Amino acid sequence: MAYLVNLKALLQTERLGEIYLGQLESEVFNILGTPDFAHAGTRKLRRPSLFSYGDLEFYFEDSSRQLSLINLNFLSFWQREIPSGGEKLQIEPWVLKAGLAPEGLIKYLNQEAINFCDVEPINIDTRQLLINKMTTLIFNNMTKECGDYSGLCKLSVGE
Repeated sequence: MAYLVNLKALLQTERLGEIYLGQLESEVFNILGTPDFAHAGTRKLRRPSLFSYGDLEFYFEDSSRQLSLINLNFLSFWQREIPSGGEKLQIEPWVLKAGLAPEGLIKYLNQEAINFCDVEPINIDTRQLLINKMTTLIFNNMTKECGDYSGLCKLSVGE
């Protein structure tokens, strides 16, 4: 049976069920099981720091092996879709899906009294919302370069 995570709860608490920033890699693996994919390490750091469960990525600090970033990409080969957690995670997306316009999400954030603000985006042609202190939502506005794709593309929790 897949482990259920709720994205609205993630925005409210910065936790994915029992998973939280600062948690040890071994504890995350005990909860979720073996990841779908372990991204290659380097010559200097043989142990991978990035592990994926479907579209969800977990980054661990090299020395402490503590969870430092949770990243969710809403794009899979540039197709609009609900995010997947692979076989180990079942993601309850709330209203979050690829292509969601910022204004559409802001309406729901206000209804749920979830604090947010606009911040200077990292990349051009994007809009970035900061939820609480550690959660960022990134929206593309790239209709020229990527066909007709614009809207929610990434959610990140961490520094």
